[in-house]
Amino acid sequence: MKAIFEKIKELFEKIFYTKEEALELTEIKEVFQKYPLKVEKLVSFQDVERIARIVREGNLTLVSVKDLQRKDLTEFQNSLIKLKRIANQFKWDLVAIEDGYLIISPGFAVIERK
Repeated sequence: MKAIFEKIKELFEKIFYTKEEALELTEIKEVFQKYPLKVEKLVSFQDVERIARIVREGNLTLVSVKDLQRKDLTEFQNSLIKLKRIANQFKWDLVAIEDGYLIISPGFAVIERK
């Protein structure tokens, strides 16, 4: 679990920080107050609409998909296809990370890939 939070921290650094500037702790708190991070679980195909609504509200969202992936691979694939379609429609950024998680960011936040 600690590794997941380290990856999230790295992703937030890529999204909100430039290499030339360092933010103070109070500034980091302001960033998280302005752009909240929601943690959700995708356990069935019906959860896709709920997750999409959360991202439409402007929240960065960390989605756990590993339970659905293990339980029903076909439903997981259909859910992922629908999430990708919605993400493309609204110009969101969707990234899969290790340990069965997705990060979905609204259009204002772009996740840099290497």
